[in-house]
Amino acid sequence: MNELRAYADGRWADFGGLDRCGMADADAALGPRLFDQLYGGTFGGEPTQFALYPGGTASPKGLTCWILGDVVVGLEIRQPTPAPEALADLGEPDTVIGSELGPSWSQQLWPDRGLVLHRHDEVIAVSFGLRPFDVEAWESDPLRWWRIERRPARR
Repeated sequence: MNELRAYADGRWADFGGLDRCGMADADAALGPRLFDQLYGGTFGGEPTQFALYPGGTASPKGLTCWILGDVVVGLEIRQPTPAPEALADLGEPDTVIGSELGPSWSQQLWPDRGLVLHRHDEVIAVSFGLRPFDVEAWESDPLRWWRIERRPARR
């Protein structure tokens, strides 16, 4: 599962989408988890669990692996920092659509790679590594409507 390491390091041109990947594969590719326990959450509208990994070159804040049963169904990097050449190596996105983060943000899609970036200029809010997907089906996928949860701060 060298693709998991490529994803964590921001070598997204080497990421071809998630194939059948179990937790043991993720542990082998990404190293020890930050916490042994899995946590509950929702990914793509489905109740899932997630594991946190230290990440890599492009994921200094860590990498989240979303798990359904024992299968990794999604990878998430918040505020990834890929090398400048990583995006050039990746090439232009196949499709660009609006993002729920605001009017100046966009979702850049490489569906054959299973790669989604929520981006504004040079800032990337989140990157998703998924199974390859169909752009038409993406419109009805709950992940298409992802946004950062905003809660009022206590004073």
